[in-house]
Amino acid sequence: MKPLSKSLALMLLAFYLSQVTVVLGSSNGTALVGKFGTQTLQNYNTNLMNKGNPYIVDTTNTVTAMSFGTTKLIFTIFGEAGTTGTVKVNCASMGEPYRIVGVTSKSYSDATKTCTLTITFSSSQEIIMDWETPAGGGPMPTPTPTPIPTSDLWQKIKGNLNFLLATSILLLALWWLTKSKKRRRRR
Repeated sequence: MKPLSKSLALMLLAFYLSQVTVVLGSSNGTALVGKFGTQTLQNYNTNLMNKGNPYIVDTTNTVTAMSFGTTKLIFTIFGEAGTTGTVKVNCASMGEPYRIVGVTSKSYSDATKTCTLTITFSSSQEIIMDWETPAGGGPMPTPTPTPIPTSDLWQKIKGNLNFLLATSILLLALWWLTKSKKRRRRR
């Protein structure tokens, strides 16, 4: 069997690290940490940040879907039933949201333009952050969130399979690197 090249081993290591925790780049040099189900969601969040729109700064759970319109940030976050999670959203120039649906509690810091959301999970939870004020300025009715048709078991299996695959690839890459060093010493 032909050994892996060093560049392939490094790519496998990078893949492993991307599956465990996503570290988002920032224009001001700080690291933004979040967990995203796919690379596409990570890129979408980074794109929101780069355009000055609200974006997720940090989360204790995995974001599985995300969208932003002109006044609404909607995302789905997964958590074990009965557990509590936290999401921090930088609201950018939009300021404090007029309404937030799907959270247990919320707080807003005007100094940092950050909204901290606490979620108590029953499974996947859809969060809607809305900056649009209703015509006439009156209170907007709070809609009942619709349950997301996902299986808790499938989410657990999927997360574990990603981790096992990424760990296997990392171990294979490390094994190959140590084996190639031993071969060089023999020569």
